[in-house]
Amino acid sequence: MVCFSLMFSIKMPFVRWVSVLLVFSVLHTSSVSTLSYKLAPLSQFQIDDVQISKVDRKEPTGVGHSFRCRVLTPALFLMLVLLAGCSSMSSEERARYITDEIGTRIEKKEWGNSYDVSSLADDRWDNIEELIDSGKSRSQIATLLGLKDDKRSLFIQYGILVDGNRNNEDVKRLKTFIEKLPPSHIPAVHTVLMGLSFSRIYDHDKSGRYYFIEGRIIGFVRNFLGENGVKLINLAHEWGHAVDFYLVSFLKGKWYWTLHLLFSWGDDAYASEYGGATHWEDFAEIYELWMTDSLKFLNKQSGGAAGKRFSSRVLLWKTLMVLRHFVIEREGKYFLRAYRHGRGSKWPDKWTLLDIEVDIGDPSDLDLEHLLKVRDALKEADGGDKKVSFRFAPSQNQGVKNPTLLAHVEPIESSS
Repeated sequence: MVCFSLMFSIKMPFVRWVSVLLVFSVLHTSSVSTLSYKLAPLSQFQIDDVQISKVDRKEPTGVGHSFRCRVLTPALFLMLVLLAGCSSMSSEERARYITDEIGTRIEKKEWGNSYDVSSLADDRWDNIEELIDSGKSRSQIATLLGLKDDKRSLFIQYGILVDGNRNNEDVKRLKTFIEKLPPSHIPAVHTVLMGLSFSRIYDHDKSGRYYFIEGRIIGFVRNFLGENGVKLINLAHEWGHAVDFYLVSFLKGKWYWTLHLLFSWGDDAYASEYGGATHWEDFAEIYELWMTDSLKFLNKQSGGAAGKRFSSRVLLWKTLMVLRHFVIEREGKYFLRAYRHGRGSKWPDKWTLLDIEVDIGDPSDLDLEHLLKVRDALKEADGGDKKVSFRFAPSQNQGVKNPTLLAHVEPIESSS
């Protein structure tokens, strides 16, 4: 029992479960009769009052016995020694050790390493939460983890860790994205992994993944700058999964599942063709399309053709469930956070945010009429008789001031 308690106290799942299997294997293959045979005195083995000599006694033969004696027992001993050493690590030591291990595994480019690395990231976050509970600040934890530059500031401001990036510009682009998220969406992710190797059998054509088992972790095959970079649509899509799991309650999640499974018929009932796969993908596709270009989403059908977006009432209901998470309250008023993607490929420069006031008393009041008004406001902001001015307003986050990009729509003043 002491051995098993020691094993389950370790934070590294691979080492923990291998040790459990080793113990079980040794105990299972060592039968009572075999053990008593080894331990019994020689005088007990007699036939017709003739004592069997040591030479005549036959040791149990077979591969199982040889493997158990020569391999499993020493391996179990070494594993327990390793477990004892790992269990004696402090939370600080484990968190730093795991951080270094994640970096090493990503650098090795091992095939299909994404689940192993995400599991390590989840274990590291458990240790970080222990450090936070003990009274350590994010700044102190960042120092313990060896974080520098924008990676350090990203963790201090938002509590988000980035692994696998080779260029500090990667983190700057990620910060550009995070700064434009609704504040409630930011805690949905605690780790972003870049440069992973996914399983080519399972998802050879995908560049991103949200780890729903570990939770609050997203990973990408590419860095932002390397090999064409991580696209805005990929980042928004994976973050949408995180928001789904982090913010949507159990009952609302089941209602969304019911809408998707029982009431969604035809292509128009989904935000995109890919959204028809599962209700999780449907949610993430709506989230992605809204963040990429809200006006385009409201003006285009699921197939990309111009026309009425909400010809399906079910799609409207599902969209409203997602967009209510984009409602921002400020100074007693409610704003729907919308996005415009301008021309060009450099989305950090072209991708803009607009907080458009909606006349509602609660986010749950958001309805089609409000979306139509938001669409008209986006059209007017695009050009014509209105302009969009941007300003930076300070906001508080864990005691650190962080500039948040806001938008204000106002009429263009007459030159006369």
